[in-house]
Amino acid sequence: MAYDLTIWAVGCTVISHQRRKKKGGPEGTRMSRIVMAVVIPVFIIEWMGFCTVAKGQAVSMRSGAVFEEGLFTVGEKFVEAKSDVAVSINYDGLARGLSGVSNGAFACTPIYPLKNGDTVAADISDYESWSRKHAPLKIGTEELRLPVLGMVADRHKDPDGKEWFTMATVFPMVCNAKVNIKAGAAVHLGGYVIQTSRSLKAGDPIPAVCVDGDAILSVGAANEARPWFTAFPDGADSDDHSRALMAWGKEKHAP
Repeated sequence: MAYDLTIWAVGCTVISHQRRKKKGGPEGTRMSRIVMAVVIPVFIIEWMGFCTVAKGQAVSMRSGAVFEEGLFTVGEKFVEAKSDVAVSINYDGLARGLSGVSNGAFACTPIYPLKNGDTVAADISDYESWSRKHAPLKIGTEELRLPVLGMVADRHKDPDGKEWFTMATVFPMVCNAKVNIKAGAAVHLGGYVIQTSRSLKAGDPIPAVCVDGDAILSVGAANEARPWFTAFPDGADSDDHSRALMAWGKEKHAP
């Protein structure tokens, strides 16, 4: 449509120019001005609409990324984020995490449990995707509404400098300590390495997010620089920690 309007505008402009040359009067000039006054706004609107819907319905733009309407689909061992133009899949133990995490040190339950076959409407982009559904996570006397499921890109670089990405999933949970945990040095409990800056008693709540189905990071004040509680599975390395902290920060500031 925009292309057709462009051809029409050019043709009318050429005709008006010829009239102006032949008649030596203002008729051609007036015609040209009328044509351009009508066509240019219509062309801009059509062009913007073409750019918006050519590859799917763009719902918003944030930080330079275009988000499109799509779906999260939960499988037995994966989560897929899909729109008309973007597909991202995470295979990292999601079946376990989405149904909850429990061990001898703490028990965590997603605030919006998901199971195999469930779908959730989402805003999808190449590097991060978020469910449209939000749920309240109680933090002290306040509530923070967070997307019930998110997926964010984790950047990697090969020794030769080539970059590639994997997708980390993140979702909010409510955890409760099963044992007393002292603040300070990391402790090994329930197959996890746990570190907390606040002493916990059995039964104390821990508002948190879960990354890739197993890493647990607390959620506190909006301006906190780091979580006050972290629990990583035994064997998690510094890359796993960095990935989880990246996803934690994205979830806290997600739309």
